Parts: sequence; C-alpha cells; structure tokens
Amino acid sequence: MTVQDACCKGKANVLRGSLRTLRADGFGAGLGSRVLGWGGMMAAVGSFVRPQGPGECCDHNCVERVFNVVTSIPFMVVGLATMRRRRTREGKVYGASIVGVGMASLTFHSARGRFRSFSRKLDYWTVAVSSALMSRALFPKLSPLVWGLSLGLTPFQPFATASANAVAMEYEFLRRANKNPSLKPVQQLHAATSAGGMGLFCRPDVPCTHGLWHCAAALSCATTNGLVADVEARELGFAPRL
Repeated sequence: MTVQDACCKGKANVLRGSLRTLRADGFGAGLGSRVLGWGGMMAAVGSFVRPQGPGECCDHNCVERVFNVVTSIPFMVVGLATMRRRRTREGKVYGASIVGVGMASLTFHSARGRFRSFSRKLDYWTVAVSSALMSRALFPKLSPLVWGLSLGLTPFQPFATASANAVAMEYEFLRRANKNPSLKPVQQLHAATSAGGMGLFCRPDVPCTHGLWHCAAALSCATTNGLVADVEARELGFAPRL
C-alpha cells in the first residue's frame, strides 16, 4: 500500500465514523451533539479537499528539495516589486499575493511528515487565490460576486480556479497587445514563459523540472505587470508604469 492509499483509507475511516455518529444521534439529541456530529462530518469532508497526498514526485531527493526551496524565492522578489510599482490598491494586493505564493511554495518544499500533505493543499490554494486577485486587478469593472465566487471555489477546485483566471488573463493580454504595439514585446515574452512553464509543470517526474517551472512562472508573473500597468493607464487614468 502506498502512502497516498494509506492517507485515503484513513480519511475514509474518519468520514464513515462521522456518518455513524450522525445516524446514532438521529438528529434528535441535544444541539451540542448535533453540532459536534456535523462538525466531525465537515472535518472529514474537508480532509478530502484537493489536492491529495504529500506530493513527493517533485522532491525526489535532498538536492532537488533544496533547489525547489531556492527557486521559490523569485516569487517573493517579483511580488515585492509588483507592490512597489502598482498604482492601485488591487494591484498592490495582487503583488502581496505573489509574495504569498512564494512563501507557500517554500513551506511546501521544506515540509516533511504529516504537515506536508496540508502544505501541498496550501500551495495550490495560494496560487488560486493569487489568480483571483489578479483578475480583480485586471478587470476593475468585474462584479465582486464573480471573483468572490472564484475565491470560494479555491479550496475545492484550486487548479480549475487558477486555470480559469489564467485563461481570462491571457486573452486580455493578447487583446490589449493587439491594440497597443508597445505592449506586444512584453506579451510575447509572457506567452513564451507561460508556454515553457506549462511544459515543465507537466513533467514533475523529470528531476529539477519543477524548480525550473518556478523560475518560468515567476518570470511570467513579472511580465503581467505590463498588462496591469496598461489597465491602470487606460481604465483608471494613471500614468503608465511598468
């Protein structure tokens, strides 16, 4: 039995135990018992929230683990630079979220034991939250309900949430670059780093590709500053500031 199978089996046992507690109470016991029963069930369901397992496939050995930790730092550098350069509150919050992505990545690749499974979830959640905050900065007229829903879905579908926001950003970047020739070089660099990063992310079985993906993704995040700057200049009346 693999580590992941053992984790799934343990979670299933917890869920079954919670359901037995609910059936035993019959919803006719006191409020305290029902609250505790529902709390146990919610905790069990929460343990199934994606992603699953410790995610060891990207940390094959100590050298690669150290490499992944070191390559998490560029996210924090990009995030701090974004916070300094952006002119709007939404842009600065997006920059802070990139710092959070770097911290979560560093924590995940440093973690061992039981905490590693949770830190892997945290890593995915942070990326999804950052993507939602990016959309908030890029689409000032977007209804709060839309990006709020994106945030709400983060614990359950972090990869899908991040992907949807990324697709919207890529489309907007291309659309604005076609209208603004000065934005075209940045958009092309962004597209190249995004495509390269996607290819690296899909091959975690190859040593060091995950750390290289960190570098490509950090550069991709940095280039989105060109898009956010264009939004600030054209939509909100700020002077262009890459």
